[in-house]
Amino acid sequence: MNITVKNAGVALLALLLAFTFSMQAQAGFLEDARKKAEAKLKKKASIPASTEVPSKPAAQNSGGSPVDQLAEKDISNATFIGNVAGIAGGAILGNKLCGNSKHCKNNKQINQLMVAAMMKLGSDVGSKFGKEIGEAAANRRKSYATEHDYLESEISASENAITVREEGIQSTNSEISSTRARIKELEAKESLTRSEISEAKKLRKSLEEQVETNNNLVVQYNEKIAYLDYALNTSEENAEAKKEDKAMWQKKHASLTEKRDALVKQRESVEQQNAQLTNDQQVLKKIIT
Repeated sequence: MNITVKNAGVALLALLLAFTFSMQAQAGFLEDARKKAEAKLKKKASIPASTEVPSKPAAQNSGGSPVDQLAEKDISNATFIGNVAGIAGGAILGNKLCGNSKHCKNNKQINQLMVAAMMKLGSDVGSKFGKEIGEAAANRRKSYATEHDYLESEISASENAITVREEGIQSTNSEISSTRARIKELEAKESLTRSEISEAKKLRKSLEEQVETNNNLVVQYNEKIAYLDYALNTSEENAEAKKEDKAMWQKKHASLTEKRDALVKQRESVEQQNAQLTNDQQVLKKIIT
């Protein structure tokens, strides 16, 4: 399951619903559905273990930053982030599960209970990961003598991730352009041969797979950006506690903020790709049918 929180309004609504109905979500008939949904969530989205702490302090990249994972080629094992994302995802899952049951779909109270139960599950999953973000940052900081060195290591990890992911984004853009050109050729034909229909089906399948890959990548971006946000938001307090040079800390803090913003832009590019891919899938669907 891939979750995208489109705006804060949706998340806030989910949060309010969770509060309103959480006390009612104790009905026995929900337990089986909750367990099945929990098993599905655990299978699709695993919560990563806490980041290992390097044995010796280092001024540069220690090799243990959670951001390093963004530079990996295989991004299939994406994970959920944060309590809000978990709640919103649970709301969506609850509505979907309830929609598959006539008894649930036609009963507003049961529908609300189902959604509340799934939102509670999503909240629990998200909260666990939110806690691990703080633990990862705390453990990483312990391996550096100064906050300045810690920020420097995250800057290095972010630069590497940005470079690797930018190459992947450009490669995917090239593939999308090439595929779109072929789709236009097929679309322009009055009728398609069996071979061309088969080709169109394969193209559609490849687009679906790319959307899945992009969705996983977006979730990883969310996860790493959340980690950097936490690191940045708690950095000044740590620097002051260690009585570090203010000007030097500000410079590193500003640099890491720039890297974080660059990752946000890359995430937006991937989301734009998905919009194009989805549109191309619709065109192919019309061609095939």
